[in-house]
Amino acid sequence: MFCNRNELTLDDMIADPIVQALMAADGVDVDRFVEEMNRMAKVVRERDVETAE
Repeated sequence: MFCNRNELTLDDMIADPIVQALMAADGVDVDRFVEEMNRMAKVVRERDVETAE
């Protein structure tokens, strides 16, 4: 899969202190958020494979 290195990865974003502060202030569970984003990425990848067939 193509990755544009000019864009931040999810790990890059979550490592940012400002993002961490905002997520903490909003009560976001970082581990759960990452899990959900990975699950959604899997759904999108599977959908893209199905549409390409």
